[in-house]
Amino acid sequence: MSLTPHPRLCYGPAEWRQATQPAATPFMQAVDDWLARQAEEWVLTPEVPCADNRHNAHLLRNRDLQGRVMTLIVRWQQTGDARFLDAVVRYIERLGTWRHWSWIAMRAGDDAPDATFDLSYGEN
Repeated sequence: MSLTPHPRLCYGPAEWRQATQPAATPFMQAVDDWLARQAEEWVLTPEVPCADNRHNAHLLRNRDLQGRVMTLIVRWQQTGDARFLDAVVRYIERLGTWRHWSWIAMRAGDDAPDATFDLSYGEN
């Protein structure tokens, strides 16, 4: 089997090249400015909040974590600054400390990592 070189999941070489180019429009400059601000904030904030009393709280937490990880990866590619990649590793390590992954199981008091399937499992 022959696989495309990394990264394979979301971005290929063309996307990485594009991410490192100067913004071509005011809209893309605003996106780049937002990305830079968020990356700076999230590199310092390793905890992803989870309010267990919200509907599908764990799914929302997972989506928040994904957004942070993807933003930090793009910023690392743009700048080469290891702080962003280090933060990605810290966020991924945090996954292993989460007591509950499933909102359904959490409400039932089930701490088993393989408890009742929840959409939040599939998003991580």
